[in-house]
Parts: sequence; C-alpha cells; structure tokens
Amino acid sequence: MKIMGTVQAFLFVFLSLALPFTANAAPTNKEIRIGISQEFDILHASLWMNDVTFYVMSPVTRSMTYLAPNGKWTADLAETIPTEKNGMVKITNKDGKRGLQVVWKIKEAANWGDGTPVTCADLKLAWEIGLEPTNSVGTKEDFQEIAKIEWDAKKPKVCNYTYSAARWNFYKNIPTAVPNHLEREPFEKFKKTPDGYLQNSNFTKNPAQPGLYNGPYVVSELKNGSHILMVPNTHYHGKKPKISKVIFRVIGNTSALEANLLSNNIDLISTIGVSLDQSLILEKKIASQNLPYKMITQPSLKYEHIDLMTDNPKLSDKRVRKALLYALNREELTQAMFKGKLQTAHHFLTPLDPAYTDDPKYVVKY
Repeated sequence: MKIMGTVQAFLFVFLSLALPFTANAAPTNKEIRIGISQEFDILHASLWMNDVTFYVMSPVTRSMTYLAPNGKWTADLAETIPTEKNGMVKITNKDGKRGLQVVWKIKEAANWGDGTPVTCADLKLAWEIGLEPTNSVGTKEDFQEIAKIEWDAKKPKVCNYTYSAARWNFYKNIPTAVPNHLEREPFEKFKKTPDGYLQNSNFTKNPAQPGLYNGPYVVSELKNGSHILMVPNTHYHGKKPKISKVIFRVIGNTSALEANLLSNNIDLISTIGVSLDQSLILEKKIASQNLPYKMITQPSLKYEHIDLMTDNPKLSDKRVRKALLYALNREELTQAMFKGKLQTAHHFLTPLDPAYTDDPKYVVKY
C-alpha cells in the first residue's frame, strides 16, 4: 500500500528538535551552564505540562522505558520491555473484548535519591495521580488505559498491570514513577481539592529533597524564574555522571540569551532556546567574527505541515491536492528559508522512526 502524501495535508519539513549553541573552549567536569528561554513548571513526573519542563527533568527523572537516540525503545528503570515472546505479556479476551496482562519488573538497584528503593507502589501512585479529576495532566489516556496495578508484598518490584485494551504501544506511555514514601501523604490529604495536591506536593514545597528524584542527578537548588542547580545522585542505579554540577538558567529574552552565551555566562543554549531563524543568524555571526561557538542540529519527531479541509469540494479531489504539491518546490524552499538544515517530509514518520522509509515502492514523492 502506498502512502499518499496528499491525503489530508501538505507535508513540508521535519523540524530540528535540538539547536544548541556550544562553546569550543576546552571542556571541564566542574559544571555546565545551560540557557533556556522559557520558565519550567513543577518537576513532577505525572503533572509536568510543557516541553521545557520535560527537558529540565531529564537529568533527574528516569522512566521504565525511553526512546534511545538510535530510535529504539529501551528499558531504563525496567529490567526489560515485556513481550509475548519473553512471557511477560498475555492477551486476554473477556466477553469479546481484548485486553492485556503485563508484568513489569523494576531493576533491583533502582533507588530514589535518598536511598529508598523504587517499587510498584511508586508506579501505582503515579497512575492514581493521573486519574484524579482534580489534577491536570498532559494525556489522560496514558492513565485511563491501565485498569489496575497489583503486586505480591514479598516482591515489591514485580508489578502486574492489567490494561483495559490490547494496545501494541503499551510500553511507550507507561506513567513514570512518583516516590510513594514522600508523595502519598500530600496526595491523600489534598487530592479532592482542585490543584490542591499540586500546590502541596513536595515537588512544589520542597523541590530540593533528593528522595523526589531517581535519575543520575538530584535537585540541589531551585529558584523559579531564575535557575535550577542539579548535583549527582549518589544512589543512582546506572552509570555515574561525570559533571559535578548542571545549572539551567532561565533567560526569557532571546537577545539576552545570545548575549549571555557570547559573554561566557552560559556554556550552551538548549533546544528550548532561540528559534531556527535566530540560530541561522547567530551561526552566520559566529562564522563572520570567528567566534568560538558552533551550532548543532538534530532531526526532530515533529514536522511542519498544512492541513487541508477535504470537505471543500475542490480540495476533496485528490488530483487537486496532488497538483498543489507538484506545484511546490519544497527542496528549494527548505534551502532558501532554512539553509538546507531541515529535511523535506514525504510523510508523517520521522527518519528517526525504525518504520521510516522513503522507498518509492511504498512512498509517493512529490
């Protein structure tokens, strides 16, 4: 079956997700200072709401699975990703409705930053927080598709999940653990008040508690609107970090962000920093003035496109939509506007996706 690039949209280019500027000075392990142009919100695995928060959380939070740079889903807190082949996934059928029974095993060495083991109770709390109507979460479906979480008290790291539907991608969106030993009490006390738990969570009131985090770093200092300081987590189960301090500095004005970089007040501008257009201008300035910085671009999972109203009589004709795409020289547009740093999108899948193909046997190119 061919993928028609004009079924409902014009597909233009895959965006560049990472556009950091970094200094070429000799690196040290003392600290790294990262400039971000947006304010982050609560560093809570269930309640974060924007991309900059997810970016800032990445050194301090680990999930059961993650999407590795090679485009493959990989176990992190989990010992392995459950499959039918390894016997950890069973498809059920009740009254004609297919569901899933899945066993998730947490790594034995996985701990919170205060040394408390990560257990099934932490995963269950995260699920309950996401289901609670008084809490705002990014996607309710990630929580609603789980029917229950159970475990044997003698095996607190072996979690039995019951999913209400048999979905192939269950391992991608499993809610990230929240420390039950610290967050259960405020959740139970304030969960029925709109945003009551959010306001009274330790993540809000005492974000520098190491037990809130299970990544390679823990938060040492946080000042909203200013900065966040992270230091190595001595109880981290994985490879120990080599940099002693990670500092995120909030610099809302992009001109000021650039000035801080050029004056060596920060070491790099993050992916949540200047726009691509601004990056291209800055890159030109760096080249013309021989400044010790470089821009790094990486492909993104997102693509720029225009959706068409196919209920319009003219646009409902596939031949018209094809003609419009044939009339656009998208390669020339990306070269002129983005200096060739973005890739033309032939369909909605990113080149990072293992299922991606641009083989003309399967994909129509315009």
